[in-house]
Amino acid sequence: MKKLLAMVLALVMTLSLAVSANAAFEDAKDINATYAEAVDVLAGMKVFQGYDNGKTFKPQGDITRAEVAAIVYRIYTADVKDSYVKNYETYNKFSDMAGAGWAKGYIGYCANAALVKGYPNGTFQPSGKVTGYEVLAMILRAVGYDKNNEFTGADWALHVAQIAEQNKILKNVKGIDLSAPASRELVAELLFQAIQVPTVTYTAAFGYQDVSLTADKKTDKLVKANSSLGYKNFKLVSGDGSDDWGRPTTVWAKDANDNGEYDAKKDTTVYATVVATPDAAFHVETSQCDICEALGEKKEAKIAEVYVNGVNDSKAAKDLIETYKATATKAMVGAQGEQIEFYELKSGDYRLVVIDTYLAYVNEVVTEKTDSKNHTTRDAYMQLDVYKTSSQPTPLYVKGNDYAEEDWVLVNVNDKVDVSIIRTTNKAAEKSDLVEIVAKSESFEGAQTEIWSKAYKHTIDKKDYDDAIKFFKDDAGTTETAKFTWFLDQFGNLIGSAAITSDSYAVLEDIIWIPGKDDHAEATLVYMDGKEETVTVDKIDGLQATENGTSALNKDKEFYGDFSTALKGSETRQGDTYSDVKFVNGNTNYAYVSTSGSSNDAYKGMALYLVETNKDGSVNLKGADVEYVAKTTINPDSNILVVKETVNGSEKTFKYALNTNTKFIVRDKNDDGKYVYTAKTLKELDKYVDGSAEIYYTVGANQFVTNVYVKNATDAASMSQYIFVPDAANSNVKWIVEDQAFKVKVYVKGEEQYVLASEKIAATLAQNAGKLFAAEWYDDSNDAHMSNGTDKIYGSLKSVDLVNEHTDSEFVKNTTGVDYVTGKKFAGDMLTSYTDYEKTSLENQWNLEKATIIDASGKDVAVEKLSEQDGIWIVSEKTDYSSKALYVYVGTPLSNNTELTASYKTTDADAKDIALTFDAKNDAKVDLADGKLAASVKYTAKDVNAYVESLVDGKWLTETDSNVTVYLKGAGDVAYYIGKYTATEAADDGSVNTGNITVVAEDGVTKETYTITVTKGEALEAPELTAFYGYQVKAYAGKLSDETGTYRTVTFTDGDKIELAKLGATVTNGTVKAYEYWDGAANGGNGAYATITGDLTVSSKVDATWVRLTVTGANGNTYYFVLNTVYQA
Repeated sequence: MKKLLAMVLALVMTLSLAVSANAAFEDAKDINATYAEAVDVLAGMKVFQGYDNGKTFKPQGDITRAEVAAIVYRIYTADVKDSYVKNYETYNKFSDMAGAGWAKGYIGYCANAALVKGYPNGTFQPSGKVTGYEVLAMILRAVGYDKNNEFTGADWALHVAQIAEQNKILKNVKGIDLSAPASRELVAELLFQAIQVPTVTYTAAFGYQDVSLTADKKTDKLVKANSSLGYKNFKLVSGDGSDDWGRPTTVWAKDANDNGEYDAKKDTTVYATVVATPDAAFHVETSQCDICEALGEKKEAKIAEVYVNGVNDSKAAKDLIETYKATATKAMVGAQGEQIEFYELKSGDYRLVVIDTYLAYVNEVVTEKTDSKNHTTRDAYMQLDVYKTSSQPTPLYVKGNDYAEEDWVLVNVNDKVDVSIIRTTNKAAEKSDLVEIVAKSESFEGAQTEIWSKAYKHTIDKKDYDDAIKFFKDDAGTTETAKFTWFLDQFGNLIGSAAITSDSYAVLEDIIWIPGKDDHAEATLVYMDGKEETVTVDKIDGLQATENGTSALNKDKEFYGDFSTALKGSETRQGDTYSDVKFVNGNTNYAYVSTSGSSNDAYKGMALYLVETNKDGSVNLKGADVEYVAKTTINPDSNILVVKETVNGSEKTFKYALNTNTKFIVRDKNDDGKYVYTAKTLKELDKYVDGSAEIYYTVGANQFVTNVYVKNATDAASMSQYIFVPDAANSNVKWIVEDQAFKVKVYVKGEEQYVLASEKIAATLAQNAGKLFAAEWYDDSNDAHMSNGTDKIYGSLKSVDLVNEHTDSEFVKNTTGVDYVTGKKFAGDMLTSYTDYEKTSLENQWNLEKATIIDASGKDVAVEKLSEQDGIWIVSEKTDYSSKALYVYVGTPLSNNTELTASYKTTDADAKDIALTFDAKNDAKVDLADGKLAASVKYTAKDVNAYVESLVDGKWLTETDSNVTVYLKGAGDVAYYIGKYTATEAADDGSVNTGNITVVAEDGVTKETYTITVTKGEALEAPELTAFYGYQVKAYAGKLSDETGTYRTVTFTDGDKIELAKLGATVTNGTVKAYEYWDGAANGGNGAYATITGDLTVSSKVDATWVRLTVTGANGNTYYFVLNTVYQA
């Protein structure tokens, strides 16, 4: 009985493989084995196209008359792409075609070709269920029958059945009521058999004939058989073959030779390959006697061909070629868990196919990658560790990613056939053994209660299990006390054992002290798979200690840093207040935990721990094997974790490997400001800003990182290259006391977000509602926290720059591009943008089909409404699809205002600004009065976001003058400045100086050039004195009193008079302003000039007397004339 069950189960397993060998549909396993070949072939011919975009077949489902009409149309016309079916939608003669919808053309053609005839009441009933007889009637008409209307009248079904039986169409249809609604798989069988019979012609004299006269003079045959519908329209032929494992197959292909015979070398267009069902199959060691009995051989069964795991010329295969005797009860074949299948050959001998099953671990699952043209640049594949021997597992690869990493699966490995898999993006495909996954291995946990020696069995928790022949993964060995994970093959045999991982890591989510008789610290842990558990904590390792032995707190008042040796194994104790919550080092270390949840905030999300379970069920949280790094880079495209540490005073860099087996817990805040903890894989991580991740991690064998807790990290999405400012009604600016910065509401990648900014940048954004800015961020992990909102904060805005036609970018593959749309045209989901309003200069063509489109209020905007809008920005962030828009913002159109205001003033000390007026040609002139030597010109664009360009051969310098004050409600009225571009230009010497000034509007494309011409006054000569105390004295200007010729020295004796009358001078080109002398005693003894009011007496008490005459020149400048009088005894 056991042998019979083994054979039945093995047949079921083999049959499931045979049915699914060429499965075109996901539900192929549900198809009746009798009809599987029909479904496979018709699906391969594209006659049946299935449901759910061809994914499913629904074999037991009903099928409508309209659906059968479509299938018959494809068979009869070979138009499997339905290219011409619309041409026949008006051919219908039935009265109920208004509801036929998609099927009108199919029914119209079939009606016109007399393949369908409908019902006596003139209807076709397209949605009605079709019966087996109705299907046969349709397809037999396509073969050529019913020319004499034998399918009409009371006995039509009987005639249909007779013809079908005569042509052996019903050979596989047993016990089926053909007058009942037919299933889809039954319809496939009826059609498949019908398209293989010869077509017929009808004459009154000879009736139906399936032969015709031959015109081939090379043969003596007068007639030949007519072609079948399958051959006529699809060149359908079949022949023998073998699959990769050696199983016999029937190959259905397209005849390339037009000879009606299958040619394996030339008939390369294959519709389906159907694996044969074995005549007998086993998965246990079986006697030759039992095998002969299963094969129906009373004397012997000759094994003429053998394939072992796909190889037929190996020693193992050749050793199995022999003749089995029906009387041999002790000669055994096969082994436990080894699948052996027997197929009868045409010679009457048998082919033996042996297939081994192995246990495999899914080590890595890799997703497919494609380029912009949808070409595969990397296959989807899995890397398996296959236990083919008792030594180390063999790494093998299989296409697809139907299983998860860390799954244990059962596989067959072909030792002959290789497959090519593109494992590295844009690299050549690499070969690997063909691996077929049988199923996921069922498993259970348990300990051995008996140890068997050479018995090939195990007793687990007092239950006996047979070992599979390929039991190689054996972590349990002879261990009796410990539990292991045990794996079963598809037949229920043990095929391996693996140690249960004792290293259980979790993040401490929160902790609280539970008072009472059995008082204790109760914590919530989040394990690496994301599951939470409430535990009693006995001991916990503390983090970074201060000099006094307690744990340090960071700016967020959380415990942080490396695990402290001094605070290792701290016993939990009650601490009632916030100040009590701390780690304390002493003879015994203590971790104080409050009875108030809010007082324990310092513990929340504290660190990653190894969870050690005590005998009483409590746990110790241990950090000895957990590493910490304050700032590092970790991202989904990373495969290396770089850690910098100071070792013996020197900074060292360490690199650890990340892979798909690395487990992550990520801490983040939800919308309510509460921490949430999420389990992720490497590929599921968000993109974080470089150097922003604070993590705890563990490192396993071969320097691979096993667990990572991302405690803090800055999401790169929050530091996007572009930010969109909401309109005034939706804007929001807050002063954040903790960060000493402004928090500004913006849209990033189509989502609302708040960003930190200085008061100047916050004001700039508030001033420019509905506009897009390019953003630069403080993204260096060494950026310090700012004080008073003036310095840098890590993750805050560093600068913003308005995106306009001048500052937007061209599309470049795999880079972030942006486009301000100045001119536009629409065609469906395509927007063509131009760099000018006249739409003459093409910039880009954007596909908006999958773009997120919002306005300045954050509301979604339909694509068809964009044509009515101006003020459009398009962002394409690192896409490899040329001109694919990801985000579209609709806001405030940028201004084209190019107005310029300008003024000038002379260099006089009391000179004032004089406004300039530009004429129709944008010219303005400055005419200086006679004697005015220079003028300064000041100009500025009226629009705050417009800017000016000076183009004066490099002679005039452009400066920035921040002169606009705006007020913003924050923490009180905060003043800030938005700079208008202004400039002061200094005219050179010469009679005329001309400057061209170009104003570029806010839109970045509209420009206006202004010309300012400065005409200087005639230069006037310096004043002269014709007599100054009888001497000719030259003038000097400025401070150089010793300039040659600007003073005269006169010698006096004691008591001489310097007469005021003689100081009078005749002045040309000027006016005397003052007569002064130097009074050395004035100004507290420091000396000063004093006005001369009378004659001066030369005294021996002074060495010299200075006399100065001040003159104002006709050109407005001040000049000095000096008489140096010297006393001589």
